[in-house]
Amino acid sequence: MTSESSKDSRGATSGGALVLVATPIGNLGDMSQRAVDALNRAEIICCEDTRHSGKLLAHFGVVGKK
Repeated sequence: MTSESSKDSRGATSGGALVLVATPIGNLGDMSQRAVDALNRAEIICCEDTRHSGKLLAHFGVVGKK
C-alpha cells in the first residue's frame, strides 16, 4: 500500500486524514452539506453496505476519483 504525503515548511511529513461521515437512517434530507462535501473530497470511501451507500452517493452526485 502506498500513500501520498507532502512536507510542510519545517520538512515534517504530513499524511492524509480519516474522516467518518454519519449517514441518515431513512431520510436523505437529513444529510448535511458538510457530510456531502467530505464525501466529494474523499479519495477512498469505505462502506458497510454498498447497496445503501450506493443509493446515497448517487443521490448526492458523489463519484469515484479513480
